[in-house]
Amino acid sequence: MITESNRTIERMSVHVVSYENRKSIGLVRISNPLVNAISPQVVEGLGRALASFEADSEARALVIHCEGRTFVAGGDIASFESADFDTELSVRCLRGWMRPRVRLWQRYTERCWVADWNWRWPACEPSKRPSMSFDDGDRVEPREFEQLRLSSTSRALRHLFFAGRAAARIPGLPSDIRARELCSVGIVVAGTMGGGIAMNFAHVGIPVVLVETTMKR
Repeated sequence: MITESNRTIERMSVHVVSYENRKSIGLVRISNPLVNAISPQVVEGLGRALASFEADSEARALVIHCEGRTFVAGGDIASFESADFDTELSVRCLRGWMRPRVRLWQRYTERCWVADWNWRWPACEPSKRPSMSFDDGDRVEPREFEQLRLSSTSRALRHLFFAGRAAARIPGLPSDIRARELCSVGIVVAGTMGGGIAMNFAHVGIPVVLVETTMKR
């Protein structure tokens, strides 16, 4: 069923992920500031971009590029709280371009080779090595991910993360405001912490006044 939320994601995915052919090289560009996190819009856009690449008979290779300072920094945890978050869709998209497999497209002969990477398990007894196939993992991963996403621990950690970011922002404070010049510092009660703070300011040439509550120190 197509919902308004699906339509919104579809419109936004066109802008955060794009595909173009540059001299027979398919280029997928991800632009999802600030750190190109994998949001539902990115997942939807990647699906469309990779489908475009598959249908592009002139593209001989694929490059995935991210705008800004970082490549994909991970999942967009802000979307985890959404009631219509689609775990299956997210995992299915990641499975198509981040699983341990390399696809080599050779357009000269219209042939396609699939080369599996040679994975080396850490040194351990063969009986203790994982025995699941990629197909088993495809079934287990969405289920385990969904359980973790809905757990109280995951919700608490996400709350702490966003609370910390929100605490650094003062409501109503203009973004272009300039900090006032610090000319002097007053510290009440020295102690170990107060003394250390005083030395830091004095070290950079800022006058410091220490006030104690008693003369016994």
